[in-house]
Amino acid sequence: MASIGRLQTAHSEHAEHNWLEDDRLWSMLGLVITIVLWQLLAFGPLDRYLPTPLTIVRTLKDDWHLYPSNIRSTLGLAVRGWIFGNLAATALGAIAVGIPRIEVVSSRIAIATYTIPVIAIGPILKVTFNGNAPYAVLAGIAVFFTTYVGTILGLRSADRAALDLIRALGGSSFTALRRVRVRAALPAYFAGLRISAPAAVLGAMVGEWFGANKGLGQFMVAGMANANEARTWGIAIVATAVASIGYALIALASRLLTAWDKGSSSTALPTRSLNPVLNAVLSVIVLLAIWYGFLKIFNVDSFVGKTPRDVWRYLFSAPEAGANRRVIFDALGVTLRDAALGFVVGLIISSLVAISFVVWRPLERIFLPLAMSIRSVPVVAMIPTIALALGGRNLRGVIIIVTIVVFFPTLVLVSHGLRSVRVEAFELMAVYNASPRAVFIKVRLPSALPGFFAAARFAGPGSLVGATLAEWLYSGKGLGALILQSGTTSKYNQLWSASVTLLVIAIGVYGAIGALERIVLGRFADTS
Repeated sequence: MASIGRLQTAHSEHAEHNWLEDDRLWSMLGLVITIVLWQLLAFGPLDRYLPTPLTIVRTLKDDWHLYPSNIRSTLGLAVRGWIFGNLAATALGAIAVGIPRIEVVSSRIAIATYTIPVIAIGPILKVTFNGNAPYAVLAGIAVFFTTYVGTILGLRSADRAALDLIRALGGSSFTALRRVRVRAALPAYFAGLRISAPAAVLGAMVGEWFGANKGLGQFMVAGMANANEARTWGIAIVATAVASIGYALIALASRLLTAWDKGSSSTALPTRSLNPVLNAVLSVIVLLAIWYGFLKIFNVDSFVGKTPRDVWRYLFSAPEAGANRRVIFDALGVTLRDAALGFVVGLIISSLVAISFVVWRPLERIFLPLAMSIRSVPVVAMIPTIALALGGRNLRGVIIIVTIVVFFPTLVLVSHGLRSVRVEAFELMAVYNASPRAVFIKVRLPSALPGFFAAARFAGPGSLVGATLAEWLYSGKGLGALILQSGTTSKYNQLWSASVTLLVIAIGVYGAIGALERIVLGRFADTS
């Protein structure tokens, strides 16, 4: 009888364990919590701009006949952009790691694709390409930088002993890439691809704002123009569902293709490459060549497309250059303040959330869909709600918008870093009977450093993008507002000069974070 009782107790404990490990249950709980919170907000202080979940469902049902064609259009653009953007980012990242001396130059090219304001590049792409190609290009641009960072992070995570062996046997960088780095890169690479799924959908929708005939982005613009909040949020929810399916498919592929992964970490330092001065010169030459090449190959009208010479003249050699610089630098000061605050807040919040996800996995199942929806919903849909909740358009709202832009990618990269721990490290800590707190501090946090700095490298330029977006759509101040004003008044010299200024600052921020990464990882490597 005692043995039967023990069996029953064990069976009960096993059933309870299975219940606690049921991911579907926690995901459903997260959905219920989201709906309840939404309902409370919609009945409370945000009732004017936030429709109730039931109202949104009813509107979705009434409008559903309008969705299939719009979903197909946006999905087609997002898939095209996702494929070509990721192929280009993967190729550039692999070349950069295979030929370490060009990594700094390639990173600056990647940053350029990410930080050029949509409001500046959108109209130019519209007049340059035919049909829906401009919107697919914007979707590709939206995924390029995140996948590039994931590729670099993954390829650097290869085991140093294996790389040393390849070099000792006379193998080249490309031999190491083919035989060691590619396999080691898959977990981090798939982390980048997961981020790119909602980014592609969002990029396609933003592209559709510039004049598409159909698609979820165009559908949302029409809903906002008619002040139909229920329809606008319904479209946002459908877009989130589409992005979530893409995220889930990539996550499934990741589990299937990296089932062998038992955790890996590396403190490999970012490559120092060429002399810094030579690097800067080469980067300028390459970026100028791309700039001139784009204008020449696509025959962009000189009234809209400005050359580097035009920008130089506007900022430095024209009689009114001093006044021109003053206008841009005044706006830049506002943008730098907005970006810096959003960067710090976004990095802290996403890191804390990532830590909580790793410490107690059910939290990830509960709140990850909500975090992904924040990334998938176009910020423009949230602006009325943010403004009403904060009592107007103020600095707090700008910080929230910047945080929203950088939050999800940073969360994914930091979470990946915290989980990139070798099993042997856990086993060693178990031998010494280390406490969970000691394991976290001495094993997980050091192993997370590469992922944390990858997140910081993304969040640095990302905060500038978020700041200009917030200024464009929300505050009416800073470089974002200046670029919008320049476009609407056909001041294209000012538009290009402001955009180039933003790009130069973003490259500087990315380089500064890389320098800090070398210092921190170098010291950690010396003490490990």
